[in-house]
Amino acid sequence: MSTAFTERSFTYCECATGTLDVDGTYTEGEVSVRTVAGTVQPMSFKECLAFSDGSRNTGFVKVYSNEKLESRTRGGNAGGFVALGGEIFRLTAEQAYQNAVMAHWKYIGNMVPESEIPEAVRAALLEAA
Repeated sequence: MSTAFTERSFTYCECATGTLDVDGTYTEGEVSVRTVAGTVQPMSFKECLAFSDGSRNTGFVKVYSNEKLESRTRGGNAGGFVALGGEIFRLTAEQAYQNAVMAHWKYIGNMVPESEIPEAVRAALLEAA
């Protein structure tokens, strides 16, 4: 089976769901970082319209990957994160393109507000940039 991305890669960060202890103190989930074959690309203004309720928001990216990544759409996980242009994006939508020609996955990433970025994710992705 051919792969879509053999010469391009990006840093991908995955964060497990955090926990609350009996006192109500939140502890961030464990973070893993790896290099993934694929690309992270900004969405065009036209593409953003479908994801932004009609506003011309540029807080979205397209992520193409040779492997399945974690996205916020599945279960209670915190999802996967990527960086582009000094900003961090959380993967929120996933579509599999599994065929004999060029198997790959496509994700949509939403820009994460500064206050909501787990500290370990910020350190891992911005160090790699």
